[in-house]
Amino acid sequence: LKPLRRDQLAWVNQRIAAGGARTVDGRALDAPLADGLVTDDAHVIYRVDDDIPVLLPEEGIGTTQWQDFPA
Repeated sequence: LKPLRRDQLAWVNQRIAAGGARTVDGRALDAPLADGLVTDDAHVIYRVDDDIPVLLPEEGIGTTQWQDFPA
C-alpha cells in the first residue's frame, strides 16, 4: 500500500461528490475522503480516518469501477 496522491484524492472526491463511487460491497459513498491508501496495482483504495487506515476488504473502493482512474 502507498499513500493516495493528492491528484488521485481530488479525483476520487469528485466522483464521490457526483454520486459515482461505491465500495467493494456496493455501498454508495456519501462523504469525501480526507486521506487514503491505494494498493500497489492501483485497484483498491482504502480510506484513512483520523490517521487510522480502514483496511476492511468490504470498505475498499475498487478503482475498476472507473475507466480513467489516474493510476
